Amino acid sequence: MSSELSKVELLAMIKQYNKNNSDKIKNIDKMKKEEIMQICQKYNIIPTNVDNDIKINLSNISKKHLLQDIELFFLKKGQPLPKEINQMKRNQLVEYMEENEIEHYTQSMIIEEIQKYNKQNHDKNVIYYNIMCYDNVNIDEIDNDNLEQFIKNNNLDENIDNLQATSIFLSKIYSSLEEFCKNTNNEYKPHKLKSFPKVIQYIDLLITKKRR
Repeated sequence: MSSELSKVELLAMIKQYNKNNSDKIKNIDKMKKEEIMQICQKYNIIPTNVDNDIKINLSNISKKHLLQDIELFFLKKGQPLPKEINQMKRNQLVEYMEENEIEHYTQSMIIEEIQKYNKQNHDKNVIYYNIMCYDNVNIDEIDNDNLEQFIKNNNLDENIDNLQATSIFLSKIYSSLEEFCKNTNNEYKPHKLKSFPKVIQYIDLLITKKRR
């Protein structure tokens, strides 16, 4: 963890140390990151729980990292990054983070969070794919806090390489079905959750109706 800390974060730790101790560490601003790291290790400054114990001054963080923090904030909420964020200056990003209580993430935290939410999005796509192809998911039983276990418990198909193509294909089928019903004066009331089994059943009802 400590090797992944930025120079700004290491400096923040030393400044905190200087504030609480009479034996001050001087001339740190001109030091290289490797030298600062050695000092932190020498004085045992780096706490076990780095992420929670260090208060970072956002004004010292680069614009690139501030944008990463905000992007991750919206990723966790399942929302896209607002377009205006990329147009903001660094001081505006700092104000935005402070107003919205957005946390600054170390590089290791960013990697961990991105992996976590990428996995969560993957699991959601697995469930979505199974609904489309097999209609084999009871949405009332889905535990959003444990999607991986839900997938295993229900033996869902995890091969979703064709997810996008399948979604487009199904959407086109439903659009064609809606147009057909409109042109033939048939009632069109598809289920909210679209799937191949449902649309096949719907078409079968239309054919059966026609035979009568």
